[in-house]
Amino acid sequence: MKKIYLRSTKNLYYKDEDGIRVFYSYSTPVAFENQKNGFSNRWISKNVWSITTAKHLNWIEDHWGQERKSNRSEHQDFKKELEQARGQSPDNSGPDPLKTTAMVSKLFGLLSTNDDKAMDQKKRFFEIAGCTFPDDWDQLSLEEKQSRLSKVEDLGLGKA
Repeated sequence: MKKIYLRSTKNLYYKDEDGIRVFYSYSTPVAFENQKNGFSNRWISKNVWSITTAKHLNWIEDHWGQERKSNRSEHQDFKKELEQARGQSPDNSGPDPLKTTAMVSKLFGLLSTNDDKAMDQKKRFFEIAGCTFPDDWDQLSLEEKQSRLSKVEDLGLGKA
């Protein structure tokens, strides 16, 4: 992603990131333009940084032909909107272990030829991710184990 500088300073630039034009002050995103779906949606944060970044925010508004300070968002709202535009969950600060485990479990189930061993292995995947199982798990029928693990997989993959 190539940096495009708005002025002679190297501390204010934008990069096009998969349909989103993100404006940076130094290395911090401070504004963005979501160009996905054929229309443009612009977001600019209120200044929570320095005097220099305040100038950068003004220059971005000038670049957009927008009145200065007329449409700035609270910084937390700006961050959430940018995360959503990037396809990230604003409430999730990292990987989702349940989702990852569910995907691995589903794939393992497709490749497995032995249902009993597959259930044991899937159980281990989920235990590693922090899930617990009832004490009577080993006494459950294969069909019941499959049903329960399938529900957990669906939950992890957002299907439940």
